[in-house]
Amino acid sequence: MLRIPWMTLRILLARPWTICRTRSARRWMMLRKLMARQLVASRRLWARR
Repeated sequence: MLRIPWMTLRILLARPWTICRTRSARRWMMLRKLMARQLVASRRLWARR
């Protein structure tokens, strides 16, 4: 699985949650969807091999 660097985690946690909720929530959903798609695609490629 992919690991998130500690610096980015600290920055995200350091930000006020009011701003994160409104703006980042949608971005996180999109990122999660993209990550899920990539994982499925990679698993299918590994299965073919």
